[in-house]
Amino acid sequence: MTEIGRGFQGAVFEQPGRLHVLKKEHAGNSTLPTNIQHEYAIHGLVVTAFDRFGPGASCRVQVPRLSHFLEAAKPADEEFAGLPGGNCALENTAEMERILPMPKVVRKALVGYVQGSHDMLDAIPNKHCLLRTYLGRMPPKKDETSLRNYPLDLAMMESLDLNVDYIADSMGAAFAIMHWGAGVNGDDVEFVLGTRLQSQTAEFVQEREVGLFLLDFGQCDAVDLRDEPAIVYQAFKGAMMTGDNQLFIPNLVQRPDLYSSFKEGYVRTGENVLKQRHMDQVFNVEAFIAEYEEYAQDFL
Repeated sequence: MTEIGRGFQGAVFEQPGRLHVLKKEHAGNSTLPTNIQHEYAIHGLVVTAFDRFGPGASCRVQVPRLSHFLEAAKPADEEFAGLPGGNCALENTAEMERILPMPKVVRKALVGYVQGSHDMLDAIPNKHCLLRTYLGRMPPKKDETSLRNYPLDLAMMESLDLNVDYIADSMGAAFAIMHWGAGVNGDDVEFVLGTRLQSQTAEFVQEREVGLFLLDFGQCDAVDLRDEPAIVYQAFKGAMMTGDNQLFIPNLVQRPDLYSSFKEGYVRTGENVLKQRHMDQVFNVEAFIAEYEEYAQDFL
């Protein structure tokens, strides 16, 4: 197995010939509130909500499918074959759909944009290329030699003629489904451009489509929608301002045009979801967004 990513909760490994990855928890993390079992449960809530509400809201953001949770495995468990670390491989592990990397033509264009070397294009770690879509605050200085989880800032996306309004609208819709469909606060989630197979049949195995994916739910918490609206609104708007969320959410002061697209996607989708759940008389999406905007002004 090859490690293709690493984060706060654990490391991600690809399985040759399979369309799933294993996310193995870092040693000692199982005692934390934000452990990988917690993340798996929240991830499941989000998948269920996107399955139920995504099509009706025309939300094209994709969430990786879950396979199963491997609890502190025994040495004989075949799912763990190939994981590095000997006995320390015996940590809680989640198996889920792999977000496939961007095609070589995109990586080549990216290397050209940053004026990188040919070696950069052919480096094996750089073949695991996903693109973070940062429409908000400028990200920290990037490693110009790595294409793994590459941070696309707004200036770069606009220079590459990406449809940033569509991406902003899609992000807004995704946050609305997390909030009102899944009851999840969306704290410190990530959005990336990656690919997925167009068909599972062997003859089409090389045909992939680029899409926007939502992932990393380890810092998220469930929110009880039976609570008073003021409590729910505070939980959601607070999470939108924390972690890396302000890297993704358009800045309503500096780019009001782009934020307007995010807001449109959020309000349209949120109202659709609440109506389906017969909760539109309990929560007011427009009122919530107005509260978020007032709250965000103190931080921007």
